[in-house]
Amino acid sequence: MAKPTVYICFLTGLAVFISCWEAASADPHKITPFLSVQEDYSDNILFTENNEEEDFITTGTAGVVYTNRTEVVNARLTGSLLHRMYQDNDQLDDTDGRIFGSINYQATERFSWGASAGYRKDTRREVDTTSTGLILAGDRKKADGSLSASYMVSEITQASLSLDVMDEEIDDPTTDEDNASIQAGISLSRNLSERFANTVGLLNFRYMHYTSEDVGTITTRDYTSDVYQLYGGFSRNITELTSVYLQVGASYTDTSEEARVSGVTRSDTEDDSWGGVLV
Repeated sequence: MAKPTVYICFLTGLAVFISCWEAASADPHKITPFLSVQEDYSDNILFTENNEEEDFITTGTAGVVYTNRTEVVNARLTGSLLHRMYQDNDQLDDTDGRIFGSINYQATERFSWGASAGYRKDTRREVDTTSTGLILAGDRKKADGSLSASYMVSEITQASLSLDVMDEEIDDPTTDEDNASIQAGISLSRNLSERFANTVGLLNFRYMHYTSEDVGTITTRDYTSDVYQLYGGFSRNITELTSVYLQVGASYTDTSEEARVSGVTRSDTEDDSWGGVLV
C-alpha cells in the first residue's frame, strides 16, 4: 500500500499550483464549507447471517470545497470528515476521511492537460452496495490518481492520452487484501461530417495491469492480470437531444494465480484468453 503521505503531498502541491492562478484570474476563487447529518436504521449492523443485531446510526459529515475557474483553468479541491455514531453499540463508532483534488488546464488552443489525485479511509462495509451490491470484507484505505492530455492534431482530428493508478488495502480480522492497478490509454477521434453528417470516428487502445494479494492466516494468494484492448467505432448526433454511440473491438487477457501455504508455493496457474469489446 502506497503511503498516504505521498498523495497528501501531491494534493498540497496541487492546491498551491491552483492558487497561483488567482492573480491572473478576474474571477475570485471560491471556498464552500458543507455540513450534513443523516440518521439510518439497520436490522443487521454486523452483516452476519446469524445473531443479527439492530441499531440506529447517526452520521455527521463536515468538509470544505475549494474551486477556481477561469477561461483556461478549472480546478477543485475537496476534503471531508465523516463520523458515525451508533446508539447502542458505541464500540463501533468511527471516523472516516476523504480528500480529492483535480485540475484541467487549457494550455493552448490545441493542447490541454489534466491531473487528479485522491485518498480515502472508509470503515463502512456497505459503502459500495448502491454501486456494486457488494459488502466489503473490512476497513478500506484507497489512493488513486490520474493524468491526461489532449491535442488537436488538425481541425478535425484529436489525440488523447490517459494514465490512471490505484492502490487499495482492505483489512479484515482474518485476511488482508492488497489491490493495485495501472491503466494507460490512447484515443483518436476524427470528425467525419464531410462524408457522414454529424458523425465522429473513434479509435482506442487500452492497457491495464492489475495485481491482488490476499494474505490469510495460513494461505496467501497472488493474482496478476494484464489486459489489452483495441476497439473503435463512431458517435453520431441525430438530433439536439438524441445521439447514437457504438464501439466494438477485441480484448486479450493474460492472468496468473499463485497460492502459498506458510511461504511454500502449492499451486501456480496461468491462463490467457481472447474476448470482445462492446461499448
